[in-house]
Amino acid sequence: MTPEPDDTDTPDESKPSLYAQAAIVAGLGFEIVGFTVAGVWLGNRLDARFGTEPLATVLGLVLALVAVGLHIWRVVSRFLDTSRESTDDATD
Repeated sequence: MTPEPDDTDTPDESKPSLYAQAAIVAGLGFEIVGFTVAGVWLGNRLDARFGTEPLATVLGLVLALVAVGLHIWRVVSRFLDTSRESTDDATD
């Protein structure tokens, strides 16, 4: 008699692997730095062009932080929805 295959042994395609999860977290760190540097750089360039120092730099930093916050919110929400769906499927 052959044992029936167990669903827990098959990999779940909708759930990201451990390496994919690590890549998402590492990517968020780079995005925080990238958004912040870009916002400050752009603000600094605008300040130099229009002579509004430090108004545009501060505004660029604030806008960059808001943008990165929204981006992280979307990525984490999508990640949590994926893990919640896989958990719900396992309990059904």
